[in-house]
Amino acid sequence: MYIVRAGSVLADTAAEVFSRHQPGPDGTCPACGHVAPCPTGTYASSVTAAVEPLPRDPDLDGWPASAA
Repeated sequence: MYIVRAGSVLADTAAEVFSRHQPGPDGTCPACGHVAPCPTGTYASSVTAAVEPLPRDPDLDGWPASAA
């Protein structure tokens, strides 16, 4: 079940936070210093997993309709 609307402030913020809290080469999160996976990255991942997919436009070979 999707509960977060794609393109919402919550969805965009979670995607940005998730991208910043990825494991570094030493196994820690470079953004917060916690051992990876850090709590912040884990929570952001949960939100991004709940984002509703954008509808597809068949005229654009599968690209989201909002990208037109």
